[in-house]
Amino acid sequence: FELVCGQSWFQPILISIYFTGKMAGALVGGFLSDRFGRKPIFLIFTALQFIASIAMSFVNDVITYAVVLFISGGGSLVNFMAANLLGVEIVSPKYRSMVYFLMDVGYSCGYMILPLFAYCLRDWRWFLRVTGIVGILYIPYYWLIDESPYWLTSVGNEKKAREIRQKIAKLNGDQNQLNDETYDKTPDHVQGCFKSMSTVLSEPILIGRFLILSLAWIMVSMSYYAIALNTNRLSGNRFLNMFYGGLRELAGMIIFFIAVDVLGRRNTYSGVMSITAVSIALFVGHTFSGSQAAVTITTMLSKLALSVAYGVVYTYSGELFPTTTRHTIMATLSSIGRAGSMVSPFVIHRASGDTITPSCITAALIALSSATVMLLPETRNKILPQTAQQAV
Repeated sequence: FELVCGQSWFQPILISIYFTGKMAGALVGGFLSDRFGRKPIFLIFTALQFIASIAMSFVNDVITYAVVLFISGGGSLVNFMAANLLGVEIVSPKYRSMVYFLMDVGYSCGYMILPLFAYCLRDWRWFLRVTGIVGILYIPYYWLIDESPYWLTSVGNEKKAREIRQKIAKLNGDQNQLNDETYDKTPDHVQGCFKSMSTVLSEPILIGRFLILSLAWIMVSMSYYAIALNTNRLSGNRFLNMFYGGLRELAGMIIFFIAVDVLGRRNTYSGVMSITAVSIALFVGHTFSGSQAAVTITTMLSKLALSVAYGVVYTYSGELFPTTTRHTIMATLSSIGRAGSMVSPFVIHRASGDTITPSCITAALIALSSATVMLLPETRNKILPQTAQQAV
């Protein structure tokens, strides 16, 4: 669309529109997931994302492109969060971190494959078409995956939940799983989504958790995407830089998987965000020294730490709130985090200006977030709460 020279100001706006779509989609999808179930929302928003990708390849004006980009952003986050909840609400507590680890391994592999597609398909329209057609691979998921037994129990459909538990026990060859305490936390009475949310908001402890996690999501999202969007500004081949970014993402998930089970959620988050704050300080110093190699190294170190932090906030946020509002709360937190994401392209776009002030402010807020998260309870190997009372 020739968004160069005098039109270059529109580039960060397009990126922010995409993040706005993520924010709006997360809010709508989170409520729908808690109301109608994880499986249908995962399937619908996955289809929406791939259809939007193909549709974008045929538009001829920037306004239509921005509208479809907004829709694409709306689908991309909801399906990821719904899939994450489907996983963590099916497995026992000791395997919850593995669910996110395996999901992000897939994300990392896709991250590394994308630059290969981009290198071979230099035309952006064909790039969008090919990546959109990949969505066909998800059609069998309609028959392959089941609804979350946790969600079914929370809305009073114990019969269907029991059937799925029996199926899981049969596949695992362990009938004792039917009596696993993981599934025995049936609520005393079933509440609707709105009623459950009002109950959560009436608990000061849960409100405090929400505020602490809001700051965590903002800082992780803003820092993560600011660094991700800065990848093209690094020295070297941009295709290889993106591939290395995928490798770093994979390394971050390996660290996440080990750390959250050894150190717990709180300590892991606090540790990696402290590393991020130090890396940002080093980044500023190396920028002024003119060392491009050092800038690249500190950038990748920050991204590695933030990859771990992202895994923690995704896992931790869902474990601190009840089933009937879990996706709504996570979606709301994620949407708050998108406010940070929406700022990141403008931070990069204005990178030629003053870098010391925003970097120092960011580092200070990261340090504050690192400290406040230590006030939250540890959830490692704990059973997921079904009600607000159990969450407290």
